[in-house]
Amino acid sequence: MRLTGFATTVRARRALLATAAVAAVTSPAAHAETVAGADASVGVLAASNPFLVAGPDTESGAISLTLRPFVSVTEAATTVTFDGTLNLEQYFDHYGMDESGQVNASIEHRANERTTYSADVGFMSSESAARHFYGGADLSGLDPGEFPNTPVIDPTLANVSGRTSQLYVNFGLEKLVSTNGTLNLSAGLGATKVESGNGQDYRNFRSGISYARKLDERSSLVGTLNVGYADYFNRDAGDGLFVTTLAGVDHQFTESMYGSLQLGFSYAAVDTLLTGREHETNWAATVDLCDMLARGTLCVTGSRSAQPTSLGGVTMVSALGVSYARAIGTAGNVSLGASYSKTGLSDSSPILLGQRESEIAFISGTYSREIADRLSAFITPSFTSNDDEFAGQEENYEVQLGITYHFGKAP
Repeated sequence: MRLTGFATTVRARRALLATAAVAAVTSPAAHAETVAGADASVGVLAASNPFLVAGPDTESGAISLTLRPFVSVTEAATTVTFDGTLNLEQYFDHYGMDESGQVNASIEHRANERTTYSADVGFMSSESAARHFYGGADLSGLDPGEFPNTPVIDPTLANVSGRTSQLYVNFGLEKLVSTNGTLNLSAGLGATKVESGNGQDYRNFRSGISYARKLDERSSLVGTLNVGYADYFNRDAGDGLFVTTLAGVDHQFTESMYGSLQLGFSYAAVDTLLTGREHETNWAATVDLCDMLARGTLCVTGSRSAQPTSLGGVTMVSALGVSYARAIGTAGNVSLGASYSKTGLSDSSPILLGQRESEIAFISGTYSREIADRLSAFITPSFTSNDDEFAGQEENYEVQLGITYHFGKAP
């Protein structure tokens, strides 16, 4: 899980849709295996409005440097992984130096063929959340039966000027309780800090339980309950409890296509400025669909549930994402990612005074081609649109060119 993704994990779905994964549990490695390395990229970019600010003369160019270290160590039944990104951009006009980065670490331990424990911690920070927090899911290393890690990101962060930082810690337990049943338990906490006057710092606590029961070789019934609480620093307005309950089906459509659909309700009880505590119930859903094609992978994810936000407290957040990746020939790769996220309640029942709608759309594509051993060139065009009920709409058109050198083994 990453960032605000403290909801119950998809490991139950993986166990029931990918029987090969279960077999792997029963035969752990006899010795430690380490994969480590780093990608270093340098490039130039041109952007029409990289920080989505209002006013004229927002365009600029920059020189960029990106470092992506990674390491994974597997010994017997335990796997420890670490990865991170450091991105430095020196702009020629208006914006100066922009530093952003993220770091993630996780551990997974298979106590036996029925029980797996996990924990992960992460941090990310950026002055341009719209460009660095959103985007398509990472499909590299995705196994059959798995869905990509696509956390729900607070869409209001794109409307907050200044640096935004997020920290999270998660814990999980997966238990095969019967031949056909898998139970997942999860818990986590996170904190969001906004260094500007138009956003609110908050911390949130989450716990979840999920049960999946296999019906046949292709289908499973799934039920999920997630409970969370948001606590805003230095104020009571916006604090509140949010609960989401879902039920649905996992299904394997073909040898390469599999999906999951759950429907239910989200309930929020939130402190307001004038009326004390307000209560709201809305429909909720999650959907995941992947097709592992002959030379590429396509995944679609979506969700709707009550979530805390930086502008106004707990509210309904709807998100949709599409990701695609495939090889082009023997030396080329292409990846596409698109995401859309929206927050805000209906006008008829606002929970908080000043609650407002906010939405962000992001589209990006990358083509890379190996030009020498360990060296590749890439081009990445992207488009970002941010629309706030009060501030209006801002857009950014961007293109980046560069080269990447690969150190160590491939992740």
